[in-house]
Amino acid sequence: KPFESGQSDQWAAAFSEDAIALHNRRPPDRGRSAIGAFAQFVHELFDLAEYDVVVTDVRRNGTWAYTVGTYTSRFLAKADGSEVFGREQGKFVLLWQLSPEGEWQIILDMGNSNS
Repeated sequence: KPFESGQSDQWAAAFSEDAIALHNRRPPDRGRSAIGAFAQFVHELFDLAEYDVVVTDVRRNGTWAYTVGTYTSRFLAKADGSEVFGREQGKFVLLWQLSPEGEWQIILDMGNSNS
């Protein structure tokens, strides 16, 4: 929800300081601040006309866990309202680690399109 609503700082807070994000059409974003900057950049340039995430699997093993799911998205350029990538469907995996403070943090975020 924070990414969808443009709350970049709140979204980035779910990541560890040294997390890595691997997304379509771009090099890896390394670190919480780079991941937050990417989210802010997306929301400065695009409106999310559609953004649906479905979690299909969650597994935990001690201090590690993962979340797997699917997504559907449609981005519109804020400048002129044009559709940017078309309606995109894909899949994602989030790798989580339990911090020493007892909070689950994302350490790896990877998603890619099915097309």
